[in-house]
Amino acid sequence: MCKITIHDIKAKSLDQLRDFLRQRLEEKIGKSVNGVLLESMYREVPLPKVIVPHDGLHLIILTQSTRRYPQKRFFQMSHEIVHLIGPAIIDSYKNTSYLEEGFATFNSLYECRNLIPEYNAENSVF
Repeated sequence: MCKITIHDIKAKSLDQLRDFLRQRLEEKIGKSVNGVLLESMYREVPLPKVIVPHDGLHLIILTQSTRRYPQKRFFQMSHEIVHLIGPAIIDSYKNTSYLEEGFATFNSLYECRNLIPEYNAENSVF
């Protein structure tokens, strides 16, 4: 398994990071059944989320603070990627199960612990 550094995360665009994490997740649990991603972006929102507009394309929104904190960006993207795998995404705040949220959180912690040498869960600001 290759490690990823904070410098690597900073160097990747949001779309590159999304595609990298999506590929890793699909290698573990299977291909996404939810179609094509539209884009990933930063916004002034209280929590990151996935939105599926009426045209069926996906939008991942990360919090604005992840621009400055690459570990937080990696953690949030690892979490939101999970919401793209399940077949019934409409609005991640209204229709996700506790099981899906739990797996999304697990995936974030798993990816951070296994790929980022600098990651320390006890001193995390995620």
